Amino acid sequence: MRTVERVYDALGSILRRAREGKGLEQAEVARELGVGQQAISAWECGRSRPRRKALRAVAELLGLTESELLAAGAYATSDAAAPPVAPRTRALPLAGLTPERFEDFTVEIMKALVPGAHVTRFGGPGDKQEGIDVVAADSTTGEIRATAQCKRHATFGKAAVAQAVNAVEIDAPRHHLFLSRETASPGARLEMSRHPGWSLWDGESTSQYIQHQMSLDAAVRLVDSFFPGHREPFLGVRAPGPWLLPEDHFISPQGQGLSR
Repeated sequence: MRTVERVYDALGSILRRAREGKGLEQAEVARELGVGQQAISAWECGRSRPRRKALRAVAELLGLTESELLAAGAYATSDAAAPPVAPRTRALPLAGLTPERFEDFTVEIMKALVPGAHVTRFGGPGDKQEGIDVVAADSTTGEIRATAQCKRHATFGKAAVAQAVNAVEIDAPRHHLFLSRETASPGARLEMSRHPGWSLWDGESTSQYIQHQMSLDAAVRLVDSFFPGHREPFLGVRAPGPWLLPEDHFISPQGQGLSR
């Protein structure tokens, strides 16, 4: 029987420990990185390794540094000789938003998640909200396509997730639970995995969506609107100023910054 050589054991162990430390399943990591779950399994078993150009995304998702992945994965020196890149902020400070601004921010994220839908806040203080804060409805038929809840709590564990899910009284194909805290607890993620049609978004996952899934134009507008001063440290895009070249005053998807 042929034995598959495990040539990247050191890298695989680092990836597995980091994923488990984040409370993530292999399927979740695969979905975030746009690869198959089999690829994640092969990486963690040491049978293969991520492509060099994917290391930055892997490192950001798992809370690692690109340099330690380069060393553990024995990447060729020529691959590692790229010019140094200034580190970017891992997550936006969602906890610093007021309750109203956090809901407004969630409205903008939902517009990106449900293209073409009419997205609004669902009522306000004193209104019966049926367990939701934001709703996305079909612009033509009015049919509800997705809902969102916004939770601003320092701790939000398994029981809180179950309570939030059970509070929703409106049927929709997708439900989203947005947390202002930077990292959801393993218990919260485990509980959410038991509810089909639901997604849990903490500060890190929301920030990664903005960095890697939204167009650069949309990401810049969103960050400038809700987090002034975070454009450059979070997106790597300079703010316009009197000494910039004319083209630096305008951002386009083909311009600076993120790979898409």
